[in-house]
Amino acid sequence: MLDLLFNPDEFFRVEKEQKFWRGFAIVLISAILASINGYLIAEPISESIYEQMVEKVPAEQARIVADTTYVASIISPAVGVFIMWSVIAAIFHGITAIFDGKGEFKSTLKLTAYSFVPSIALFPANFYITLENARLVEQYGLEALKSSDMVLASTLLGLAALMWQFTLWRFGIMHARNLDRRSATIVAALPALALAAISVNSLLNLRSLTP
Repeated sequence: MLDLLFNPDEFFRVEKEQKFWRGFAIVLISAILASINGYLIAEPISESIYEQMVEKVPAEQARIVADTTYVASIISPAVGVFIMWSVIAAIFHGITAIFDGKGEFKSTLKLTAYSFVPSIALFPANFYITLENARLVEQYGLEALKSSDMVLASTLLGLAALMWQFTLWRFGIMHARNLDRRSATIVAALPALALAAISVNSLLNLRSLTP
């Protein structure tokens, strides 16, 4: 596994011939950790929503929405990881066809799974950020997140993870689809730049709402 950090080219060359479950296990671990983070902030968010809604709608309706939010905050992150895995792999498989990529979708899916290693490695930092956000929401409500330094920290951490993911995508699809380095770099850069732009834009929009 150290080759994934220090020699990703060799890692993916070997991993292409390994069993599918290895990549799936990486995604599963990432999904579980995402749900843990969701659990940390689920109650503060759901209670904040309840307090906001109970002033406008019957308490029973407000509680239903709050309870639904609680469950969704825990389940959605895990489901989102698997959806993201499938979508990213499908995008890469489609784009690489333009560059005459050769290889089964299963290989693309398997090697793309390793791009979730950064989220596992950075989990302690994300865990801390989530704890801080949960504390803010408990004390001040959801509005506190608009001016929270933790939002900026989370975005910067996400961008750092994305840079790492770009490297893993590049070598992963290069071996999954038998591409040259230049083509693999271009293909990996497209979603990486798009995701980076979305993250920065979301942060700027959130900051613009801060009084």
